[in-house]
Amino acid sequence: MSLHFDIEKWITDTLSIPSEIFNNLPMCPYAKQAWFSHKVLILDSENNEDLLKLLQKYEVIIYAYNPKEVTPEELYTKCKKISNDNIVALDDHPDYKESVQDINLNNGKYALILVQERAKLDQARKILKSKGYYKNWSNNYLKEVLSA
Repeated sequence: MSLHFDIEKWITDTLSIPSEIFNNLPMCPYAKQAWFSHKVLILDSENNEDLLKLLQKYEVIIYAYNPKEVTPEELYTKCKKISNDNIVALDDHPDYKESVQDINLNNGKYALILVQERAKLDQARKILKSKGYYKNWSNNYLKEVLSA
């Protein structure tokens, strides 16, 4: 299987399935549309490109790593270096389980950094909050995710 195939499968078979936990919305309500609109760019390592410029064309930039070559802590540190006032970088490592109640959010195969424009992500979060998306999230996990 290829990286692109695996990411598409995660988006279609996991992130796009509605769940009562998310007030009958998918885990990531925007992922499927972004993927099939070719608004997701997958890279196998960080590069020196202007991320804000790339984010004018793409909704999400995904850096993918072999999880045996990067620890969850190293991935988190990479995210902190990428994130700034205009960009959010979120980590997803198979060895660091992320879940809401009993729903696992991890892709499970790769260590990923998901990069998005902060203003767009904040707007999407406001819309999701108004739809009750976060109502079943623990306060700690919600704070962790929304503070990124």
